[in-house]
Amino acid sequence: MKNVFFILFAITLINIICFTGCKKKEHSPLNMTLYDKPLSVIQAAIHGKWKLQYGKGGINAKMVQYYNNSYYDFSTQNTVRVTYNDVIYADTTIIWRNEAEIYTNGLSTFTMNFYDKRGYPYIHIVDRFINDTLVLHDYAVDAVYYYFTKVKN
Repeated sequence: MKNVFFILFAITLINIICFTGCKKKEHSPLNMTLYDKPLSVIQAAIHGKWKLQYGKGGINAKMVQYYNNSYYDFSTQNTVRVTYNDVIYADTTIIWRNEAEIYTNGLSTFTMNFYDKRGYPYIHIVDRFINDTLVLHDYAVDAVYYYFTKVKN
């Protein structure tokens, strides 16, 4: 009888060790350039809701501007919703243009173009992923680089 209890105890102990010690493998960090990809790849990569963490650069290249409650939500219908402190600043269609100009060093890339509700133009290049961070930058000589993290649902 002791052997039966010992075997059951051993099997239970082994199961507890195996199933509680095993963790799901986390996704490895993604580092990928996006500005040189086809439009369909860029659109699929940015789909979803993103929290704007900070912007860096501009006229003062070392300036960093942190954002507390700003979000970009890219839909599959080619639209973007920009909110700040739960106020909607843009909810509009994105116009994608294939550009090969001075701001892209002559490389062909797609620019994301839209206007907010005030009529202010947004012209971004979807630059890259660095680990879990999406980087967009202005289509300008003194570009601000914007750093976003994906919002988990």
